Amino acid sequence: MPSLTPIFKSFYLGWNPQTLYDERPRWNLASELNHKGNKSKLWLPQGIVVPAYENDLPIRIKIRRSNWCEEDRFPKYVEIPGSFKRLPVYGDTSKPIIVMESELDAILVQQFAGELCCCVALGGVGKRPDQELHELFSKVPLILLALDYDEAGKKEYPFWMSLYPNLHPWPANKGKSPGDSYKFHQVDLHKWVFDGINRFNNIFNNQNTI
Repeated sequence: MPSLTPIFKSFYLGWNPQTLYDERPRWNLASELNHKGNKSKLWLPQGIVVPAYENDLPIRIKIRRSNWCEEDRFPKYVEIPGSFKRLPVYGDTSKPIIVMESELDAILVQQFAGELCCCVALGGVGKRPDQELHELFSKVPLILLALDYDEAGKKEYPFWMSLYPNLHPWPANKGKSPGDSYKFHQVDLHKWVFDGINRFNNIFNNQNTI
């Protein structure tokens, strides 16, 4: 199995080794008071630091918590206040686009199949494209939708399919997500992307030659 080290370097992923509570003004954020009347601190949990960039400038930082569990009352991914809400796009937007939930899944697929596709991360199953992404999605020839194939993800597929006629479902062929496919089933993600593009490009080309 290939090393994941290049992924961290190529996409500027980081690691926060311990939970921190920092002063908000240090992050250019206004001071806030908590329910006790004390100044609130900025929570930076331990975990993988996932930045998003636009024109080489950071626009968002999320942390994938290392100690998250199913019973946790706090989310698995924590978005740092001050982040822009635009969804991260990885790669060349002239190529077929694959839409996924997780930034880490999108980065993983882009690492292995970036010459074939462009990856977009929603950052949550219920997130919707902004106007800029909607315009992009409306004009590209092919979109593959690879939301997590769990109950929450399955409920979202009809919405996306009704919105974009150029979109086709292409969930992970093993496990609920591309990341799970790679981690637990050693799926060749390059082949998974190639097969999806080849299958639906053939349909698109056949429709346009009738």
